[in-house]
Amino acid sequence: MSFRVGRFAKARWRAGKRIYRRHIAKHRRAVVVGLLVLVVGGLVLARIPARHSERPPGSDAARPVATPVFPGEPVAAPEMPAQPPRPTEEAALRPPPALPPPPAVKPAWLRYAVPAQPTGNRPLVAIVFDETKRNPLTVMPPFGRNRILTEKEINAVVDFLQTL
Repeated sequence: MSFRVGRFAKARWRAGKRIYRRHIAKHRRAVVVGLLVLVVGGLVLARIPARHSERPPGSDAARPVATPVFPGEPVAAPEMPAQPPRPTEEAALRPPPALPPPPAVKPAWLRYAVPAQPTGNRPLVAIVFDETKRNPLTVMPPFGRNRILTEKEINAVVDFLQTL
């Protein structure tokens, strides 16, 4: 029994070949150059140290300078790095120093918020209360003079308007 490819699979294969010929084969050189740039760029970025003080592994700064050895001259043992002093028992039991309190974190939008003016001297209250004193040709009704809003409601409206 042999494997037969169905009509649908053949049609999909032909469609894939057609797409390749139309879109990719024309730009084969560009695709190869793009992949080459990606690979080389990744290799270059892998060699760059993450921090300025860091050196990539295998750099000459990490290797000790070799001193020439002449025949018949005894070779000295390499010097061991000095061990850091071990903490005493009372130092190990001492609590760590207290950290300073973290700074108060404010949301970013507060930088743009306008500070509210004191309630007493606000020109917006006078405008909402009776705009006809400032501009007699206005269409806005005098909310305070006609008692449409109470003084408390006018202050609440002005507080809201100043938050915008």
